[in-house]
Amino acid sequence: MGTNISLNRVHVQPDHTLVIQNITKNDTAIYFCHGIFGQEMQFKYNYLIDPVMNTSVSPLVGNLNDWKEYHENYLMPLNGLIQVLMSPTFAVLYNPIRVQLKARTEWEIWGPCVACNRPQGERRRVGKCRLKVSAPKFKNVSIYKSDKHTQEILRGISQLSCQSYLVAELFPKISMVTRMVPQFIHVEYCVGFCKPGALHDTSEEVLPLMKRENLVLIKGSQTTLVCPKARAQTVVTWLKNGVMINPEIGQHDSDSARVVVDVFGSLILRRVTHKEEGNYTCYINNVKIKETIVWVFSQSQLISAESLRHMAYLGLIFALLFVCYCGGVAIACSKRHTFVLH
Repeated sequence: MGTNISLNRVHVQPDHTLVIQNITKNDTAIYFCHGIFGQEMQFKYNYLIDPVMNTSVSPLVGNLNDWKEYHENYLMPLNGLIQVLMSPTFAVLYNPIRVQLKARTEWEIWGPCVACNRPQGERRRVGKCRLKVSAPKFKNVSIYKSDKHTQEILRGISQLSCQSYLVAELFPKISMVTRMVPQFIHVEYCVGFCKPGALHDTSEEVLPLMKRENLVLIKGSQTTLVCPKARAQTVVTWLKNGVMINPEIGQHDSDSARVVVDVFGSLILRRVTHKEEGNYTCYINNVKIKETIVWVFSQSQLISAESLRHMAYLGLIFALLFVCYCGGVAIACSKRHTFVLH
């Protein structure tokens, strides 16, 4: 602990705010505060820090009917597996902690209704996989005892993330399955009003100013245009020369599509031709964020242009040398009477 507490990874600020930097799985715990002698206990808030694993599973996107299919394909089989592994028969091996788990979807709040540059309004919300933690339904089962720290955590929580490190530590067999369950992004059409230039993002994060750039691509190549600050719950709209690009939800991996929008709002240009040239502009929740002008050239055109540019540089160098040479000859001729012969 240094004299400057702000440099410590874990410290308490003068206003009693707890700061934890670079969180690790060892920080898993329930945090709360009250006075030294227990005062203000009636205003106590509990905060669970549940570090999660960084998985490469891409989220699924769709409407409510797609979520029902997602529930049947992912959560129902997972709950069946959990019920078997946590039954009295397998409790000693797979449920050393006397708890019951059940997978479910926890929904975040809806994002804003985005109506600009679209045929109809759209809003999104993210559904995350959670494991509901509850007391066991069976008794008189021989189980292992968990450490005191884990017991305190389990007594004070009602759910854990499916990608939680704590789940992986306590229930490794179950965690191998739960960590692969993707998030679900629920897309719903809505009625909204377009107010160009108005900031409709409900988050406190300030969106960046609009950026402009030029991009030169070789014919047949591939590139990805990223819309800065885009997140899963934000509605990203891409326009090409002022016309909206249809994201075609669920068709992002189509091999025939040359211009597609992935679930994170990035624009992918595949096997580009001259038809893919144009002005690509992205909007986040009706706010214009980035503008990219794409040019497509064949490799021979780029080589020719490169050669012409180098020839121009060489011509400029030779011209400067010629001017310097002629200047030197002129100066020498004007001062030839000063030369001394030996």
